[in-house]
Amino acid sequence: MPKKTRAAEAPRVARPLRALGLYGLDHLDAIVLAALASEAPMLLIGPHGSAKSALLNRAAAALKLDHRHYNASLVSFDDLLGFPVPNEARDGLQYLRTPATLWGAQSVFLDEISRCRPEVQNKLFSIVHERRAMGVALESLRYRWAAMNPPAAFDDAGDPDDAYLGSQPLDPALADRFAFVVALPSLAELEPAERRLLIAHGDDAPAGGDASPAGDDGLPALVAATRERVALSVEWFDAWVTGYVDALVAPLTEAKLAISGRRAAILRRSTHFVHAAREVLAAAGRDAADIADSALEALRWGLPQRAQGRAPAESALLALHRHAVELAGEPLDSPLARLRGEPDPLRRVALALALPEGALSRTAFSALVADAFAAQDLPGRYLLARHLLPRLAERDAVNAPTLEMLAAPLGRILDFERDPAHRLQLTHAELTRFNAMLAAIVKLDPADERQASLGNLLYTLFAVENAAFDAAAVIARDAKLARLFAPPARPAREPRAVPPRRRRPAAAPAKLAA
Repeated sequence: MPKKTRAAEAPRVARPLRALGLYGLDHLDAIVLAALASEAPMLLIGPHGSAKSALLNRAAAALKLDHRHYNASLVSFDDLLGFPVPNEARDGLQYLRTPATLWGAQSVFLDEISRCRPEVQNKLFSIVHERRAMGVALESLRYRWAAMNPPAAFDDAGDPDDAYLGSQPLDPALADRFAFVVALPSLAELEPAERRLLIAHGDDAPAGGDASPAGDDGLPALVAATRERVALSVEWFDAWVTGYVDALVAPLTEAKLAISGRRAAILRRSTHFVHAAREVLAAAGRDAADIADSALEALRWGLPQRAQGRAPAESALLALHRHAVELAGEPLDSPLARLRGEPDPLRRVALALALPEGALSRTAFSALVADAFAAQDLPGRYLLARHLLPRLAERDAVNAPTLEMLAAPLGRILDFERDPAHRLQLTHAELTRFNAMLAAIVKLDPADERQASLGNLLYTLFAVENAAFDAAAVIARDAKLARLFAPPARPAREPRAVPPRRRRPAAAPAKLAA
């Protein structure tokens, strides 16, 4: 089974819904982010007061969308489109548009969709599914959202007194158009710590609808980062995801949760967006993303039967998921499986280098290198650049920004080497560290070009980067990376007689005056 990957540089907001002033919904961060990044229709189901409207309206404000919020149980179609009147040519109709009509909207929120009249529900179908109204394309519309209370469908254990008798199960065809069908918890279902946060801050609506930090760390940046990451999920995991969804078809039918071909395709796409969202959040500090876990989240919040009061029990859902994972597995000894299953980012790069050229796209290879680079401390980034850049120069494996990223530390070392003298004023503590570094450097062989270069790397870290490090530990790390990224042994050739050639000694490390 494919394992974990981790995003590299990404926005630092790890809990976007909490950043919008919404508490107790951290478990839905990746799902909501996936829905926003994919622009797929999303339906929220929850009891009154569970922040359905707050979530959607604040997300629209955070994304700076031209937003419309309608109560579907009260709205008429004229409210959505405007009153129809004859056009100037008297050969058709046009609609009198107002700021409240749907024309020009980028997002629409259809609240109480399960309480609207059947004829209105039928007209909403084309808006949700096709972004069209009365056959006319809604050119600006990107997001289609809806919300409802749990439908009045309960089994023998259900309590009719707790049911929303006015909330009817959604029409199956309409429910099937929502890629994400997400249940929001009641207050009693929250963990005590989350419940207290909600009680203390639930009324603190963020100004402008977005409480996330300004600049690139807000919800728009998370959405953009997720979109960028989707292509990698498709490249790495699409065969597995397709097999996983296919393995769900029969057991879902047996469980009376049959899905359409459209829903199967939706689950595949949603899984990739959920995985991309989880990787972006992982880079911001959340748990690392596993494609199987992402598939479970997409399945949990991707079954349309939830809108009809027929959501599967969690135990049954987990059983279905485990069955599909087993059937979707790939040979554990395949090179790509070993690569995906390797948790260490440096070893992942080394395994990728061992694959035949062309086995990975430049985008995927570049992402591996960026992940490994981002996971290192400052000395580790210098060491990685020192050993990896020469290997990548031998093959067209990564894109130009990745090469520039690796070349930057080496460029600073070259700048240091070109300068004949460096003068620093050191404190007593810094002088102690400097002397410890010198003690490690003098053990290097200045006649060995690689060791001389390593000495200059240590000098650059100290004098240019002002880094605090253990020189002996850095030298030991360098030896490990040399073994990890050693080029493959070339086949032996027959020796041939060549005239002896004098070897020019490598330059000794530059001197640093303290």
